[in-house]
Amino acid sequence: MTVKDRLAELKAAAPKDNYRDSVVSTASSVPFYDDEDGLNEFFDQVNSIRAELKEMEANLIELQWTHKAILENPGNDQALRSRVNSIMAEFSSSARQIRSRLKQMTLELEEDALYPTTFPMVIQRIRRTQQDDMNQKLATVLDRYNFEQMYYREQCKRRIERQLILAGRAVSSGEMEYMIENQQVGIFTRDVVVDPELVAEIEARHADILKLESSVRELWELFQDMSMLVGDMIDLIEFHVENAETKIFHARKYAILAARYEKKLKKRKLVVVFLALLLVAIVIAIIFLTK
Repeated sequence: MTVKDRLAELKAAAPKDNYRDSVVSTASSVPFYDDEDGLNEFFDQVNSIRAELKEMEANLIELQWTHKAILENPGNDQALRSRVNSIMAEFSSSARQIRSRLKQMTLELEEDALYPTTFPMVIQRIRRTQQDDMNQKLATVLDRYNFEQMYYREQCKRRIERQLILAGRAVSSGEMEYMIENQQVGIFTRDVVVDPELVAEIEARHADILKLESSVRELWELFQDMSMLVGDMIDLIEFHVENAETKIFHARKYAILAARYEKKLKKRKLVVVFLALLLVAIVIAIIFLTK
């Protein structure tokens, strides 16, 4: 019989350690949170979201350049306008997806905060900081997008006003806003029959305004939701700050009490030493007097 076979035989004949087996069984049944693996998975999501945010920023830059090209082009360039529509659709889709992912991550963070033992505060703080930063970045990108759309709207409005003046039909700012808000493109071109290209330019700019206003309205709720989310994150941070301040207050109180106790203890030690020295002096005096 080989050594290996003999070892197997001895293991089989050995008495069972029920206590050890129960401990191993209990330990294996306790859920264990691997914070490193958890953070790796979390940062995979963070990197993915940051990549999407960079893509949104790239789309925004392309939108700015395309708007500029349209304004510099006196004709009705359908290819550029189609590209603008594609960029706006991509931007809106990315914004909704990122918002949904951030919202889910926030819910998970709130749930994890209920189990500080399983999910340490250090890990929660790291995740909270990253989420707050991503929420702020998304809100910033949405704000820049809204600013670009409003800027382009104003430029289109001015282009329409100039074209109407060239056609001999000047309108006031109030009339212009009324025409735009009520989508009455016929009012723009009703009396403009001199130059078909001029009419096409006015109608194109009006269509651009209507498109971008629709896009802005679509993202406005998302922007407001992001503002609320950033506010919620700030409230959550303030809660933890207040909680930390409370703990610091109690710690200071206990430190003061400990210092007072230590001071009293030192006084008592001095009294004991003084009494001991006094007792020794009395004993020496008695011995000296009795001689």
